[in-house]
Amino acid sequence: MAHVTVGTATRAEDYLNRLAERLVIEGYRLLAGAASDGGTPSLFGTLCLYQNELGVSAGAEAAAALERFMTSLKACAINPLTAYRPGSRFISPDEVLVLGIICGIQHWDEQIFRVCLTQLCTKTDLLKVAASAETFAMTLRNCGVILTPLPLSLRARITRQSETKRHTSTGATTLH
Repeated sequence: MAHVTVGTATRAEDYLNRLAERLVIEGYRLLAGAASDGGTPSLFGTLCLYQNELGVSAGAEAAAALERFMTSLKACAINPLTAYRPGSRFISPDEVLVLGIICGIQHWDEQIFRVCLTQLCTKTDLLKVAASAETFAMTLRNCGVILTPLPLSLRARITRQSETKRHTSTGATTLH
């Protein structure tokens, strides 16, 4: 997986030290791996992480919103989701896209939200995933947990990736 530098921080380690980004990434990682181990430890780990950082009530609400988002994302993903192990100091491409979705919602940035969402989900399921992502993003925002806006360099890279995928996939389509 690629090492990505995001946010206003100069290194991924700095970025992941921010509470908002760490909660999104670590929660995603715990729940992305839940399919392989039956889910119970990861769900419990996510709940503990969120309650430790946000308090019992707000943490439970945010963890439940993340679980709903991840459930719909896993069900509607174009490819299996990729994630580093919890605690890793690197950020995978799918983790960057999830950050883009949540950040886009929190900052009313429809362009980055749509670009990131369409790179992860099938077109037929976009509304389902978007609704659960919005619930999660706004739950975090209501708890005072707000991601930093994505830097222009990362936005440009995500958009270029999206354009490349769109052009490649259109050329590869075969009609019978």
